[in-house]
Amino acid sequence: PGHMIQTVQRISTSHETINTSSWTATNVFASITPKSTSSKILVRMTGTVRTYNTSGQSARGAWRLYKDIGGGGFNRVGTHQFSHSINDYGTSGSLNDIPYHVEYLDSPSTTSEVTYKLYGSHETGTASEVGPDGDDEQYTILTEVAD
Repeated sequence: PGHMIQTVQRISTSHETINTSSWTATNVFASITPKSTSSKILVRMTGTVRTYNTSGQSARGAWRLYKDIGGGGFNRVGTHQFSHSINDYGTSGSLNDIPYHVEYLDSPSTTSEVTYKLYGSHETGTASEVGPDGDDEQYTILTEVAD
């Protein structure tokens, strides 16, 4: 118990813009096929996100982890989300880039392929972005851990 069985890493350099309050899939994801139904998957995602507004208002974006098992469709993992915001007290607009790191230990109870993906929602302002500078690397690392 507790030893690593396999690790998968995927790097995305996509610049993606989200300008809807609907939860939207990003290109930040990775897939793994567990060797045992009793295994746990340690999910780690790290990169940069941005929220901004081009006028004198505040901006806010939010991010959640989703997973798909065996092509059955993506569903939210757990209840956690992270958000970031910027307040503009003038009329010039606002922009906020933050690094993020998501870490979650999941028990998918399957030997089918599992895909973990970052979803975003733009709550206020002009838009939110993943990989805002176009050369930012977004890492997704999945590690299967024996239970």
